[in-house]
Amino acid sequence: MKKKILLFICLVTVASLSFAQEITQDWSSSLGELRGKDNIAAKDLVHIDANGNTYVYGSFSEYFTIGNTELEPIGNSAYLAKLDNTGKVEWAVALQGNVTPAYMTTDAEGNLYLTGGSDGESVILQSTDGTSKKLTGNDHALWSQDANTLLAKYDTNGIIKEGKIFLHDNSGYTNEVLPMGLTLNNGSIYLALNIIGETTIDGSKFSGTTATISESTTAIGVTHILSFDNSTLNLQKEIASITPENAIDDWSISSFAMTSNENNTYIAFIAPAKQKVMAGTSSFNTDFNYEYNEADEWYEYQRGICVFKINAEGNIDIHKSFQSENKVRLWAFGYETIDQILIKEDSWIIAGNYNGKFVFNEEAPATSTYSSAPYFTLLNKNTADSQKSYFWEEGNVLNYAAAGNALILCSTNSTNETSTLKAYDFGTQNVTDLTTTEAGTSINGVASTGAKVAISKATAGAEVATLTVSMNTLSGLSGINSSSVNTIDVKVYPNPVTDVLNFSEVCDVTITNIQGSEIKVASTTTQIAVADLAAGYYVAKIKTSNGIAVIPFIKK
Repeated sequence: MKKKILLFICLVTVASLSFAQEITQDWSSSLGELRGKDNIAAKDLVHIDANGNTYVYGSFSEYFTIGNTELEPIGNSAYLAKLDNTGKVEWAVALQGNVTPAYMTTDAEGNLYLTGGSDGESVILQSTDGTSKKLTGNDHALWSQDANTLLAKYDTNGIIKEGKIFLHDNSGYTNEVLPMGLTLNNGSIYLALNIIGETTIDGSKFSGTTATISESTTAIGVTHILSFDNSTLNLQKEIASITPENAIDDWSISSFAMTSNENNTYIAFIAPAKQKVMAGTSSFNTDFNYEYNEADEWYEYQRGICVFKINAEGNIDIHKSFQSENKVRLWAFGYETIDQILIKEDSWIIAGNYNGKFVFNEEAPATSTYSSAPYFTLLNKNTADSQKSYFWEEGNVLNYAAAGNALILCSTNSTNETSTLKAYDFGTQNVTDLTTTEAGTSINGVASTGAKVAISKATAGAEVATLTVSMNTLSGLSGINSSSVNTIDVKVYPNPVTDVLNFSEVCDVTITNIQGSEIKVASTTTQIAVADLAAGYYVAKIKTSNGIAVIPFIKK
């Protein structure tokens, strides 16, 4: 049965029987003019909550007016703004004092959880109720703006509920606490921190590791995944850790992504050589090799991506490494990224940029040493086996990925400096170009839920950039294999069919052609005659008292 459905999907793709994917704008709202070239080029974090509100979390360094609110920066600050489902700015607040946005999410009640890099003597979290929360930091400006990590909670009205800064304990240029990922799971906040040196969180110490490099000891980062109470932001426990093994160079994680689904946590990372992963009572080691190149007097490392799943009990029940035979220098790892990890139906989606050879498809053209090309790949959610991968040409960089009814992908062309939005239809497995910006306008952030796609854009002028946020509707999708429609498990057979299509339980059924036109209707039945239909591709829309399903089939 599954093979036949896959055949149908492939045939649709090959024959280019297209569901013409289009994106239309519902509303567009200006956030104002943003000064400072660093802010113009910065990413915006965009999120759509369950009620259709849109949140934007970005950077600013000069006075910035959003709606009717003027925000004052202290150093390189961050702003947080809410727009309702018509595009009206409801409120905006500033996070003052060297804050670089990193991750944002919301819970079912609309509460926002934010994290970001932080440095400076203090951080002030503004609130819409006229109060603010001041957090004590430590100044590490000579090293990195992101040497510490901020974690904050706002309610849906923009009132600050709680905030914390996680500080490295040791002074020096090699000590950092950097955010790597944020997700909500099991009623808690899961925060991934890459710790170089040592830090103390709510009385518990967490540390990195060290390596001997050129006869000197060097601090190496260890990634700790920690859970926090979603009300108090107090530390609960360590969920997992990723530790470099037998380090002879700086081979901590170079890219990381994390998400949650049905109380499971899915993680993907890129790191050189060997890493030990621990969660609960389980553990495993990656097996990426390295060797010393005598001629060049450099270590070279096998490239690869590791994925693993932590179940609701806190143990690892799936892990897999994907690796290429080519070896690269350590600094080349910065060109390979995992920018997003998503769960959609039965697939585990990883999207980012690859350098050198593509580990999910060795037939993909290799990139040059100091370049990359965008990709996404679908893995089986239960086995991590590779199902499908897609890549495009070198010279583009994937910036964002989001999954609603389709997988939305945003890339930037390094030559003409335009941003292109693509959509991958989970049913037809087609990728469609939705829109491309004009030179000078960049897409700074993307979010998607259902058919809705929120987009943040920056249009650069001589000294300022105009920021706009829009809500858009994606249409023309096949609807096949969409979790938003398939809420019941009804078997349809045989497929392909000649005379009679059968259903595994009593249902109401509507048969449509590939264009969506209604062909046949039947009520309270377990079968429907299709002998009179022309050979081709059709969809059965099935309804029972427990839900609905949309199932494709072939009429021979």
